[in-house]
Formats: sequence, C-alpha cells, structure tokens
Amino acid sequence: MALEKRATVFRPVLDNPYTKVEWPSVSDGEKLTELLCALLEPVGVYNEIKKKHNQDAKRPKVLESVTIGFNSTTKAVEDQVDISRKSDKELERQHDDVSVVFVPRSDIAPVLSGHFPVLCAVASIRAPVKLIQLPKGSLSRIANAVGDDSCMGIVGLRTGEGTDIEGFKELSDLVNQVAQVNIPWLRSIMSTGFKKPNIKGLKTTAPMKKGGKKKN
Repeated sequence: MALEKRATVFRPVLDNPYTKVEWPSVSDGEKLTELLCALLEPVGVYNEIKKKHNQDAKRPKVLESVTIGFNSTTKAVEDQVDISRKSDKELERQHDDVSVVFVPRSDIAPVLSGHFPVLCAVASIRAPVKLIQLPKGSLSRIANAVGDDSCMGIVGLRTGEGTDIEGFKELSDLVNQVAQVNIPWLRSIMSTGFKKPNIKGLKTTAPMKKGGKKKN
C-alpha cells in the first residue's frame, strides 16, 4: 500500500495573552466559608423575620459592611473602578468601598464569575480589592446563612466598616493571607497600551491535493 503524500504547511497560530487570568490560590477555603457564613447569620435571621412574620425587623449591623449577590457586588466594585469623575480627595479609600470579594467559583458558571479577576484588579489601582475563591459547596452554605437562594453565594466585604462585629477580625486575618489578583498583561496595557497580535506559524503537514483532469 502506497504511503499518502504529504506536504509541509504552516498554519497560523494567534497568541492572545488577554485571555490568560489566574485566580489567587486559597489554602483554607473551608475555614473562610465557615467564618463568612457565621458573619452573615444575622442577615438570615433578619430576612426570616421579614418573610415569616411580615414585619419590620432591626437591620443587623453587618449589612452595612457587605454586599450580597451578583448584581450588588459587581456594581459596587464597578463604581470603584469609575475614577474618571472623582477628585484627588475622593480617590482615597472610601469607608464604603468593597475591599474583598468572595466567589464560590466552582458552584457557578464561568460566564458569571470570569469577569471578577479583571474587575478586582482594575479596582485595585486605587485601593486593593482582594478576590477569594471559595470551595465547591460554598454557594448553598452562604445561601442558607443569608436566607436567600438567589444570592449565588457572592459577597462583597467592606473592611473599613464593622471592625467591632463578632467574627470580623478572624475573617479579615485569614483574608490577609491570600495574595492580590495578579494579571501581568493588565499592567502592561496600563503602561504601554495594547500590543499587536502575535501571530506565529506552526509547521505541520497536510495531504497533497490530487490534480484533477482538465475539462475541454
């Protein structure tokens, strides 16, 4: 049996560094989830009283220090990114800035969590915003703690507030052990701008086309 004739070809390969993002590693995610849920328990009690007894309840102090849910947390950090309309004085850390974002990354679709590394990194230009990925199963635990299944387990924490809340310091100490979001290409964009696409040629082979008979 005759071997198939193959020709050497070069296929273009596009190297796109702007899709490469790594989440900070977390060594004790279970403990972080446990402490976060304990901090949020008063929120669950508050929501239960409102739902079951249909009456006003005293808002727990912890609500002044957190954002709960995808939309509220994303918007809070996005507002911190929008520095173009702020004065120099306003660029300093505000007491209501979110400084930590907790995301149960393994429990939600990547399309709902993929923007957080870049968002937190850009917000950190003004003041650090840490991103904490929580282990699988954290979503349901956080949802139970706050009494809201729609929260998606996403929580923003304002460390400038609530330092006297029970459990706050222990949680903050553990958060401080996690590194900041590091996105090298983002720093490059901010200093030198976007780079031209890096297109390389991958040497490979392909079957040779057989020449057909010309029609008269």
